Amino acid sequence: MGHKRRGATHPELRKYLDQFTKLLASRDSRVPDRDRYRLRDEVEQHLRDSARQLRRNGWSEKDAIVEALSRFGTAEALVRELNDAKRRSRLTSPMVSGASLMRAGLIWLEGLSQDIRYAVRSLLGQPTLTCVAALTFALGIGVNAAVFSAVEATLIRPLPFPDAERLVDVTLLPEGARGKSAGGSLVPRRAFEAWQQGSSSFEAMTVFTADNANLVGRDGPAHVRLYGISSGFFALLGGQPLLGHLTPVERAVSGTATAVLSYEFWSTKLGGDPAVLGQVLRLDGKPYEVVGVVAPEFRHAITWVGSARPPDLWVPLDSVFPAEERTSQGGHWVLGRLRPGVSPQQAASELEALTTEQMREPGYQEGWVPNVTPLRSLLIGDVRQPLLMMMGAVGLVLLIASANVANLLLARSVSRQTEITVRLAIGASPLRLARQIVAESLLLALMGAVVGLLAAWATVPILVLLGGTELPTVVGIGLNYEVLAVALAAGLVAGLVAGLAPALRVRRVAIAGAVNAHRNETQTRRGQRMTDSLVVAQLALTVLLVAAAAVLAEGWTSMMRADPGFSLSRLLVAEVVLPDNTYISADRNVAFAQGVLERVRAVAGVELATVATGIPFSGYQISSVSVGGREPDNTLPWAWVSAVTADYFKTLGISLRQGRVLTDPDAGGDVLAVIDEAAVHAYFGGQDPLGEPISVGGAVPATIVGVVGNVRQEMPGEAAQPHVYIPLAAARFSNNLQLVVRSSAEPMSLAGVIRAAIADVDPDVPIQEVTTVELLMAEKMARHRFYGALLSLFAAVGLVIAAAGVYSAMTYAVWRRTREIGVRMAIGASPRDVLRLIMGRAVLLALIGLSAGGIGAVFATRLLSGFLDGLHPSSPLALGATALILLCVGAAASWIPGRRAVRLDPVQSLRQE
Repeated sequence: MGHKRRGATHPELRKYLDQFTKLLASRDSRVPDRDRYRLRDEVEQHLRDSARQLRRNGWSEKDAIVEALSRFGTAEALVRELNDAKRRSRLTSPMVSGASLMRAGLIWLEGLSQDIRYAVRSLLGQPTLTCVAALTFALGIGVNAAVFSAVEATLIRPLPFPDAERLVDVTLLPEGARGKSAGGSLVPRRAFEAWQQGSSSFEAMTVFTADNANLVGRDGPAHVRLYGISSGFFALLGGQPLLGHLTPVERAVSGTATAVLSYEFWSTKLGGDPAVLGQVLRLDGKPYEVVGVVAPEFRHAITWVGSARPPDLWVPLDSVFPAEERTSQGGHWVLGRLRPGVSPQQAASELEALTTEQMREPGYQEGWVPNVTPLRSLLIGDVRQPLLMMMGAVGLVLLIASANVANLLLARSVSRQTEITVRLAIGASPLRLARQIVAESLLLALMGAVVGLLAAWATVPILVLLGGTELPTVVGIGLNYEVLAVALAAGLVAGLVAGLAPALRVRRVAIAGAVNAHRNETQTRRGQRMTDSLVVAQLALTVLLVAAAAVLAEGWTSMMRADPGFSLSRLLVAEVVLPDNTYISADRNVAFAQGVLERVRAVAGVELATVATGIPFSGYQISSVSVGGREPDNTLPWAWVSAVTADYFKTLGISLRQGRVLTDPDAGGDVLAVIDEAAVHAYFGGQDPLGEPISVGGAVPATIVGVVGNVRQEMPGEAAQPHVYIPLAAARFSNNLQLVVRSSAEPMSLAGVIRAAIADVDPDVPIQEVTTVELLMAEKMARHRFYGALLSLFAAVGLVIAAAGVYSAMTYAVWRRTREIGVRMAIGASPRDVLRLIMGRAVLLALIGLSAGGIGAVFATRLLSGFLDGLHPSSPLALGATALILLCVGAAASWIPGRRAVRLDPVQSLRQE
């Protein structure tokens, strides 16, 4: 009995089916006619079903047939797939020859090529889904590449120094701080010389110090930063000369000290003059002959010492600290290169044996020991933990993106159910179909990686700019081959993860009853459970990001609103550095300060003015303290020390709690002091301190005459630390002065007249900086702002992706429940009831996601509070805001498909299969 075929009325459909039948017969004549026509009927049934679905969505009959044919693929590809399945079935013998393995490999490669070509055609057939999925991947991969570029440069890439892994920083620290990473501790010159001569753990050691100086030139005075260095400094760090040589000596032939210029200083301040060698620069009145210019790649090599500002020039150490001051503590830093096989702990033990009491200046703090820290640890400081946490945050973003794309592909695989079952029926293996789905996911990930890397290339410079001093600048941060490779690998892994869910679903489709499988799909909930699980995973991961960002935002806000202990509005600050050669006594410094104050107070708009050292959020001095005329006690907390003129407390608005403040007559006679309430509790147990002696840094004891309120010196929300105020005339180190002005108008409008007033007193004194106290505080808060901005960006990206995931999942759920919705509305359900049903499911998923992510959010915020001061872990306000945001996202993302559902015609809904 012959096989009866249905008639394909549309010419394009009939042409496709005839071509399929002919190709099937020509490729394998052994296939019976009955089987060929059965396969033809199954293909026709699938194409008609696809066209019917398209017509329900508004397509015309002709366009629906053409689109269904385009999505299904060519007849040649379909026949090749059938033949490939048959060939693979013959490769089942446990013992195969080399030729068979080669044929199997060629078949696999041919199949992979077919999968890629089919994936390209399939994705091009659905441009909207392709663009959404690729952009989702681009967001996840882009932020990962940008953050990893900072991690790679900071934590992974070798430092640009010779044998960098053996370079160490050597300091003196209190016994209780042994083994801690800390730079900038003061090392006496004599101690360094003893280490250099007696240590066998080091190949080389060098000592240097930082200082400020005033350069007198044709354009007026300019502030410069110089480093006094010992021999071997550039050799240790690998510096190379651009001009001249890099071996400054104490005296040149002309009897003048020598200097080496940085490339930036030479190119900007001196115009890149190639004839600069031999020229004489006058720094604080001292002549220095230029003998070399360092190569430009060395310009960021030591910005970690003292401040973020790199040095302008290097001079001999003895020109900064003369030989007769070798027993002084000074401001010396020591670097060394360990011998191979020597650990920092072994070197520290040897140096401790060499450090004797005779090597220290009388009065030097007892109980201090050498501390040897690897240079990388010193450079990184406390950046490692927050950077790794940011890397974890962007990893969550990529997981959210993968879950979103997996949901999109899962919904697409359900819409292609008939196509998949037909392919299974004609001989395609589930593994092959799963591989095609994974190929599509990998292609989407690669497309997203390309777009994401381009976005990262554009945003990395912004990241570096926002990071400022938080990111070490020893090596350049940017995209390189390592970053590209990791980003591409992350994209491939994300693509594979996103394709697993729809690929695994193919294996669950039974071949039996394949043609009707799509009809039964609406009765099963397995696909819906998988989709819901992916939505919950997205929301749970988003909870971590949004909660962490909310905690940072709340911490930032609370610190900005915290009382710093003074009124910081309308305060202008001008910082000057007095030349050491002319301002050699406290009396001259005070005379300069009084001269400036007389002129500034006469300026219109100036309400109050004062001069001080160590104002809040600016330069400061910290020192040991002794009370009651006793020797310094290491068990007492150290105190901030500020040298001030009259009106300091009135200008800053610091409240007086007891006694009186310092006045101009206090500049002479007995030394007086004012302390804050924190010092009263730390040094006097809360008892009345008035009339008691107090000494800072071993200086002459001062008599306490007043107590003022606590002032936050470094951070608005920090715990109050002891603070001691002394007259400017009593300060031993008072060449770095800050002029503080409270104005009745916008502070920066007075910058010009302030500069003129200082120049009128001494035209050779340059102004280092003019700014406001509010800007100084903002700089102190830069770390919180940087990580807060990063985490908020990642949370926003994750939130957008999660919202898109909820929207796509709800749209898919509405499509699957179209018939159910039609039944409900046909039997009397109101649009409000249907909308409540759909949005209720979205809110339920959001609540489950909140519950799953809430525990992780608690731990995440505790980690954040560990490296950023002023943050409160598990803040109820932050977690509550997170919950509200996620619930709103779930409700909003389900509202649009819900509104679409209630507008469906119940009759058309009931007709849908």
